[in-house]
Amino acid sequence: MKFYLIFGILIGNVFSAQLSDSESFSALLKGDMKNAIPYLTKSCNNGTGPLSCDALAGCYRNGNGIEKDANKAIKLYQSACEKNYGPSCYALASMYINGEGVNVDYTYAGQLFEKSCVQEFPPACQIVEKIKKINQDNAQ
Repeated sequence: MKFYLIFGILIGNVFSAQLSDSESFSALLKGDMKNAIPYLTKSCNNGTGPLSCDALAGCYRNGNGIEKDANKAIKLYQSACEKNYGPSCYALASMYINGEGVNVDYTYAGQLFEKSCVQEFPPACQIVEKIKKINQDNAQ
Protein backbone atom coordinates (compact mmCIF):
# COMPACT_ATOMS: atom_id res chain seq x y z
CA MET A 1 0.00 0.00 0.00
CA LYS A 2 2.82 2.42 0.85
CA PHE A 3 4.35 1.77 -2.57
CA TYR A 4 1.13 2.72 -4.36
CA LEU A 5 0.74 5.85 -2.26
CA ILE A 6 4.29 6.99 -2.99
CA PHE A 7 4.00 6.03 -6.66
CA GLY A 8 0.76 7.98 -7.03
CA ILE A 9 2.20 11.06 -5.39
CA LEU A 10 5.30 10.86 -7.54
CA ILE A 11 3.37 10.48 -10.77
CA GLY A 12 1.08 13.38 -9.90
CA ASN A 13 4.01 15.61 -9.18
CA VAL A 14 6.17 14.52 -12.09
CA PHE A 15 3.41 15.45 -14.52
CA SER A 16 2.86 18.76 -12.78
CA ALA A 17 6.64 19.41 -12.69
CA GLN A 18 6.34 20.54 -9.08
CA LEU A 19 8.72 18.37 -7.12
CA SER A 20 9.67 19.50 -3.66
CA ASP A 21 13.19 19.81 -2.34
CA SER A 22 15.30 16.67 -2.61
CA GLU A 23 15.63 16.06 1.15
CA SER A 24 11.91 15.81 1.85
CA PHE A 25 11.35 13.87 -1.38
CA SER A 26 14.02 11.40 -0.33
CA ALA A 27 12.44 11.16 3.13
CA LEU A 28 9.10 10.22 1.56
CA LEU A 29 10.72 7.45 -0.45
CA LYS A 30 12.37 6.12 2.72
CA GLY A 31 9.13 6.25 4.69
CA ASP A 32 10.56 8.94 7.00
CA MET A 33 7.26 10.74 7.42
CA LYS A 34 8.56 13.35 9.85
CA ASN A 35 10.90 14.71 7.21
CA ALA A 36 8.46 14.05 4.37
CA ILE A 37 5.78 16.33 5.86
CA PRO A 38 7.10 19.42 4.01
CA TYR A 39 6.94 17.52 0.70
CA LEU A 40 3.41 16.28 1.34
CA THR A 41 2.30 19.74 2.44
CA LYS A 42 3.72 21.40 -0.66
CA SER A 43 2.27 18.75 -2.94
CA CYS A 44 -1.16 18.96 -1.28
CA ASN A 45 -1.17 22.77 -1.39
CA ASN A 46 -0.26 22.72 -5.09
CA GLY A 47 -3.51 20.88 -5.71
CA THR A 48 -1.91 18.36 -8.04
CA GLY A 49 -4.01 15.50 -6.74
CA PRO A 50 -5.67 14.07 -3.68
CA LEU A 51 -3.02 11.48 -2.74
CA SER A 52 -0.71 13.94 -0.98
CA CYS A 53 -3.60 15.45 0.96
CA ASP A 54 -4.78 11.98 1.96
CA ALA A 55 -1.31 10.98 3.12
CA LEU A 56 -0.87 14.25 5.02
CA ALA A 57 -4.31 13.80 6.61
CA GLY A 58 -3.25 10.37 7.83
CA CYS A 59 -0.12 11.88 9.37
CA TYR A 60 -2.20 14.45 11.25
CA ARG A 61 -4.78 11.86 12.27
CA ASN A 62 -2.24 9.40 13.66
CA GLY A 63 0.54 11.74 14.73
CA ASN A 64 2.89 10.16 12.20
CA GLY A 65 5.84 12.55 11.93
CA ILE A 66 3.75 15.47 13.15
CA GLU A 67 1.61 16.37 16.15
CA LYS A 68 -1.87 14.82 16.06
CA ASP A 69 -4.51 17.25 14.88
CA ALA A 70 -7.92 15.82 14.07
CA ASN A 71 -9.21 19.14 12.72
CA LYS A 72 -6.43 19.37 10.13
CA ALA A 73 -6.94 15.71 9.25
CA ILE A 74 -10.65 16.32 8.68
CA LYS A 75 -10.00 19.31 6.41
CA LEU A 76 -7.43 17.42 4.37
CA TYR A 77 -9.59 14.30 4.04
CA GLN A 78 -12.52 16.53 3.07
CA SER A 79 -10.43 18.21 0.38
CA ALA A 80 -9.31 14.88 -1.08
CA CYS A 81 -12.83 13.45 -0.83
CA GLU A 82 -14.19 16.44 -2.75
CA LYS A 83 -11.71 15.48 -5.50
CA ASN A 84 -13.40 12.06 -5.58
CA TYR A 85 -10.66 10.10 -3.84
CA GLY A 86 -12.54 7.16 -2.30
CA PRO A 87 -10.05 6.26 0.44
CA SER A 88 -10.26 9.82 1.82
CA CYS A 89 -14.06 9.70 1.87
CA TYR A 90 -13.81 6.39 3.72
CA ALA A 91 -11.34 7.75 6.28
CA LEU A 92 -13.47 10.84 6.82
CA ALA A 93 -16.56 8.66 7.33
CA SER A 94 -14.74 6.65 9.98
CA MET A 95 -13.83 9.87 11.79
CA TYR A 96 -17.53 10.83 11.85
CA ILE A 97 -18.49 7.40 13.16
CA ASN A 98 -15.87 7.55 15.92
CA GLY A 99 -16.33 11.22 16.75
CA GLU A 100 -12.68 12.03 16.04
CA GLY A 101 -12.56 15.82 16.07
CA VAL A 102 -16.23 16.05 15.09
CA ASN A 103 -19.60 15.19 16.53
CA VAL A 104 -20.71 11.65 15.72
CA ASP A 105 -22.88 11.77 12.60
CA TYR A 106 -23.94 8.41 11.22
CA THR A 107 -26.04 9.92 8.44
CA TYR A 108 -23.16 11.94 7.03
CA ALA A 109 -20.80 9.00 7.51
CA GLY A 110 -23.20 6.86 5.47
CA GLN A 111 -23.17 9.44 2.69
CA LEU A 112 -19.38 9.45 2.72
CA PHE A 113 -19.27 5.65 2.54
CA GLU A 114 -21.64 5.82 -0.44
CA LYS A 115 -19.41 8.36 -2.18
CA SER A 116 -16.35 6.23 -1.44
CA CYS A 117 -18.09 3.18 -2.89
CA VAL A 118 -19.04 5.09 -6.02
CA GLN A 119 -15.32 5.77 -6.39
CA GLU A 120 -14.85 1.98 -6.31
CA PHE A 121 -13.18 1.69 -2.92
CA PRO A 122 -14.10 -1.92 -1.93
CA PRO A 123 -14.08 -1.55 1.89
CA ALA A 124 -16.66 1.24 1.58
CA CYS A 125 -18.83 -0.89 -0.69
CA GLN A 126 -18.80 -3.66 1.90
CA ILE A 127 -20.05 -1.24 4.55
CA VAL A 128 -22.70 0.17 2.21
CA GLU A 129 -23.99 -3.35 1.57
CA LYS A 130 -24.14 -4.07 5.32
CA ILE A 131 -26.05 -0.84 5.92
CA LYS A 132 -28.53 -1.74 3.16
CA LYS A 133 -29.05 -5.19 4.69
CA ILE A 134 -29.63 -3.74 8.15
CA ASN A 135 -32.13 -1.23 6.74
CA GLN A 136 -33.93 -4.02 4.84
CA ASP A 137 -34.09 -6.20 7.96
CA ASN A 138 -35.41 -3.30 10.03
CA ALA A 139 -38.07 -2.51 7.42
CA GLN A 140 -39.54 -6.02 7.67
